[in-house]
Amino acid sequence: MVYGVVSYSHKNMPLQDIYKYDITRKDMSGLDALMLKTCNRIEVYFHSDSLFNLYNIFSRFDKASANDGIQGGEFLVGEDAIKHAFRVSAGLESIIVGEDAILGQVRSAFKDYVNEYGHGTLAQLFENAIMVGRKIRRETSKSNGDNILYNSTVEAFKRLYSEKDKVAMVGSGMVISGIVRRMDYAFPDINPVIFSRSDVNAARLANKFGLEHQELDIEKLNGYDIVISAIKGGNGVYLEGPKAIIDLSVPRAFLGKNALYAEDIMNNSSIQSNGTTDYIDSAERIIDIEVRRFMSKGEDK
Repeated sequence: MVYGVVSYSHKNMPLQDIYKYDITRKDMSGLDALMLKTCNRIEVYFHSDSLFNLYNIFSRFDKASANDGIQGGEFLVGEDAIKHAFRVSAGLESIIVGEDAILGQVRSAFKDYVNEYGHGTLAQLFENAIMVGRKIRRETSKSNGDNILYNSTVEAFKRLYSEKDKVAMVGSGMVISGIVRRMDYAFPDINPVIFSRSDVNAARLANKFGLEHQELDIEKLNGYDIVISAIKGGNGVYLEGPKAIIDLSVPRAFLGKNALYAEDIMNNSSIQSNGTTDYIDSAERIIDIEVRRFMSKGEDK
């Protein structure tokens, strides 16, 4: 039995292209396949008795993605596919290395697979991938990935901010709440305005920190110098008014030369760099051991 995976992620193509590609049940017709879809990746895992069949499957997805105007993607087979599944679960393939959210997303994809196909061959792979992800987080020292994103965003904001800049925060969910909390501590004299599509959540967040809140109006954001956004279902709007936009939305809410995204924030983060190397080294050692253990059971030949 040989495992395979086709991966479309931030590692091999622009994120905007990933958002354009929507793998359907038709694309997966006739396959015992598990789909993992997150903010920064679409992946399909499958298995076959022969490499020839795997490459036929790869060709199917290559044609489907080309029809959507997508160029790129990565095809992995055998040991490389197994190792990739373990690395994804460990957060090594994420923009925020070691993030916790991905492990929950892998568990959710596994649950969906079992509900549809039962406890088949791919279930064995993903039971082990989840176990490896838990083990790595248990046995290595690493700050919570969400905290790294929040703190890195505040770090980026500090580089952009000038005295008297007007600041707007777009959204009222967990990400914006985490950033507002850290902004309140690091910049107590700055009073950003909270813009949100949910007036109830915006009011709750704004009242907690003594801030003003308004219903989201894209045009009003042009009156602000710095905009920090984290919303779902962004439409890729161009804003020319702000000198800088930090957009953590999925898909991207704002486009343009004045916009920075999660990958830009993390690539320039001193917080991401500190301690990450040790985490990666420890995680990769554990993964190498677990891949050999998994293959020794005859799960993949």
